[in-house]
Amino acid sequence: MNGKARRGGSHTPFDQDARLHGGAQRGPPGSTLGGLGTRAPDRLVIYAGRLGRTLAVARALVISRRAIDLEGVQDGVGMLCAQTLDLPLAEARLMLPVLRELLAQVDTLSAVLRSCHG
Repeated sequence: MNGKARRGGSHTPFDQDARLHGGAQRGPPGSTLGGLGTRAPDRLVIYAGRLGRTLAVARALVISRRAIDLEGVQDGVGMLCAQTLDLPLAEARLMLPVLRELLAQVDTLSAVLRSCHG
């Protein structure tokens, strides 16, 4: 997911998912997002998984000495954190293990970047 639509202020990656799957409305934090009937924490977990897979691909590319662009990942992580902060406290706490795992993946990618590119 790139952050270009988000920069314009009109759409988030969650809105894009909703449009792709036939939903049109955005829900407030803690409700369903994108009209897909999935509670916000579940949607955030799914989105975090997508970011994690993107980080894994980026790590493989770095190891194979290929160039990567992390702008979209940075925007995605920022969006994930902002959406998590908007959740009610009890639901946000459910995101902690997911966010910790994502942070571990970012740290791993950072270490690979340092070792491959000094």
